[in-house]
Amino acid sequence: MVDKDFQKYFIDEFITIFDDDLKWNERLQKHINNDKEFEDILLKRSNSLRNNFKKNEELFKKLLFKIDEPLKRNDAIALYNIVKHLFTECYDDFKLYYSVIDIIYPYFEKKNDINRMIHLNHILGFEINDFITSTYHKGILDNVYNYKEVIKYKNHYKYLQFRSRRTIVASYYNLILIIIDDNDGRITKEAINYYLEYKELYDNYVSKIDGNKKSILEYNDRIKYAVGGTFLLDAKIDKSDLKVIEELINDIINGEYKTKNTIGFGQVYSAKFQLDYLNGVITGDELIELGLGFLDDIKDPNYNDIDECGIVLEDIINVSNSIFYAFDVINYPDTKKKEIAKKLNLRIKNILTSIPYGTFNSFINLLCCDWYIAAHKYMDSFNEKYDVLSNIIFSRQPITLIHSLMVKEFSLIIAKALYEYDKSLFDGLFNDLDELLEFVGYAAVLHDVGKMTICNTINTQYRQLTDEEFALIKAHPSNGKLILGDDPDFNKYEDIIIGHHKFYNNKGGYPSDFDRTKSKYNIIIDIVTIADCSDAATDILGRNYAKGKTFDTLVEEFKKDSGIRYNPVIVDLISKNNKLKEELTHLSTDGRISLYKEIFKKYY
Repeated sequence: MVDKDFQKYFIDEFITIFDDDLKWNERLQKHINNDKEFEDILLKRSNSLRNNFKKNEELFKKLLFKIDEPLKRNDAIALYNIVKHLFTECYDDFKLYYSVIDIIYPYFEKKNDINRMIHLNHILGFEINDFITSTYHKGILDNVYNYKEVIKYKNHYKYLQFRSRRTIVASYYNLILIIIDDNDGRITKEAINYYLEYKELYDNYVSKIDGNKKSILEYNDRIKYAVGGTFLLDAKIDKSDLKVIEELINDIINGEYKTKNTIGFGQVYSAKFQLDYLNGVITGDELIELGLGFLDDIKDPNYNDIDECGIVLEDIINVSNSIFYAFDVINYPDTKKKEIAKKLNLRIKNILTSIPYGTFNSFINLLCCDWYIAAHKYMDSFNEKYDVLSNIIFSRQPITLIHSLMVKEFSLIIAKALYEYDKSLFDGLFNDLDELLEFVGYAAVLHDVGKMTICNTINTQYRQLTDEEFALIKAHPSNGKLILGDDPDFNKYEDIIIGHHKFYNNKGGYPSDFDRTKSKYNIIIDIVTIADCSDAATDILGRNYAKGKTFDTLVEEFKKDSGIRYNPVIVDLISKNNKLKEELTHLSTDGRISLYKEIFKKYY
């Protein structure tokens, strides 16, 4: 039975485990300049995280063990309270909510407990969307189904508890936002139809029953901003829908181009400029100038205020991105495009490097990716783009950053030894060893760039992942290609980014549709694949789910899969070349600790 004592125990234990990683990182930051203390905390942190991984698994088992079939009311209520409490306190964990709600929802559905059904659908809708939309990967789960289930009860509005009424309004907001986001920020007929449906509900019931409630008014404003603050220049909508958006925009900003406080209104003002351009009120040049003027009026955020950082950064990136997209639609001189882009990109880079680590990472990461996708074509060089990716985007996610730099070091050691063993393996690819090592270094750092789109719950891995979460991880090679785009500066690294999880024999691994036999960089894929596995398997510090293996143990595993998963020439070289094996062994142990110190000192 899930009684009140167990309910409290589960919530307390879950929160303790969830928060532990951040506390250890704070301790590391405090002792960043004391090598002995730093190393000691690093090792203790590793043990603690692995213990927490086991504790979390046991916690879930205890929870499920407590549940009797058929489900009794007290159990259903206690489980509901666990979910409600953790969700309210912003502890996002798809596995917890998905598994518990799957158990209790049929009970409340059978009892026709509409209030709880509404709340559970909203929670599940949020959690599914939290990690699916943040991966740029669609189709694994339906990320709007649960919100549609909530708004089905709109006709019950006046009979529901206030929390349920508020949830219906919130679900309209989330539903509209997802539809717009799924169309790359562009408004659609479907989104407008849901807005009009909501507006009718608001006029008939919401305004009369809850029109003075602060939270309802806030959601009402958010819905207006979501529909009124979209990218319009190439949206495929008719004039009547444009009229709806125009009325919304004018309602939000009173038809003005400026207000005393524009923070939080970036998307709406950007849409206003675009709408006036489409209606012939302003020229394309004036649209760009208005956007730049709006950005000039936004002051840099107070970096001690987490909420302000997010709002200001989102405003600046959204307006900047709309300018970048406008460049593609409006006939604007290339020299002016680059001049403007350089100024905007420099400002965004300065803000991103100033926001403290630990500040809503998933949200900032996605803003970073959206900005890079829109802006990279206006960056001057490969070095500038690579600097943004490695020193700004990667730095927001320490696990990915450390892993990528470790893979780089493993790859360089292996590539150098392989070149010395048989340089003919690289014929037609590189002129000399230096050129090979430069290419391998960049390819290794970039190989996991797609993980920037994966939410922190998955990357942290403080528990076993679900099948759906594994499916999302498998999307990261393709997402890496999506972030980099069809960029000549990065095209030569594309096969390594996409193919580093594809087996040597081309029969296993992922993505399934990638044919590595057609890549001229097969040997580099082989190097990065073995380096990738070498770091993951021997990681004594960052992998919560397993204690790192010795390199000797790993070599034996390489031998078993030689010719299947791994290149047999590389496996044979590692197993027989004692000097090479010693270098790789050192990197996997003491070298790893040194790299951790360097990264924390530089970024955190």
